[in-house]
Amino acid sequence: MNNNILFLLDQIRAIGSEGLLYASDKYDIERYKKLIDLASKKYAEILDIPPEEISKTLKKEIGCITPKLGVDIAIVNNQREVLILKRSDDKKWGIPCGWEDVGETPFETAIREAKEEAGLDIKPLGYIAVTNKGPDLYSGITHQLNLLVAVEAIPKRIPIKLSHEHIDYQWIKKEDDNIDWHPGHKRLIKLIFQYIYNGVFIPHRQ
Repeated sequence: MNNNILFLLDQIRAIGSEGLLYASDKYDIERYKKLIDLASKKYAEILDIPPEEISKTLKKEIGCITPKLGVDIAIVNNQREVLILKRSDDKKWGIPCGWEDVGETPFETAIREAKEEAGLDIKPLGYIAVTNKGPDLYSGITHQLNLLVAVEAIPKRIPIKLSHEHIDYQWIKKEDDNIDWHPGHKRLIKLIFQYIYNGVFIPHRQ
């Protein structure tokens, strides 16, 4: 039930933010601000975050609200094993990932995040898949679009150097339903193993 409400709140918030960009009438402006405040209060109830904190965050994003772009990295070794990391925040497992910074290409984001999170120098090849994740699928207020990046296989002997964002790592040979996955990452693992066995990806174009 909460997931459906979060999805609805995401749409209400988007209407309010886009309205503030174009509205000139003071009454319309107040109406759009009220939409964001109403969404903030309900977000606060569901996510246990102070409403003023959410409202302040949402009102900073004025204009068309589009998904944020995240980059997920399929790091595979020469024994066809996939690198997964245990996160510090929710203690769940996932693959290296991060938000694309302004001015970066997805490949540059993948290279930066692999270095920051695992101490690895990687060579991206292309894209395995495009996925999306929103408030209806996980307990957040951000709708995101994710690019799953394929990289050249690395030797298993290369050491992994974790950042403060992770507390453990392992190489896995197959999908494992017993692993406690970070939201959205279980389906990424399935896509990565499909890629390992079929070798199909979309090349990157500048």
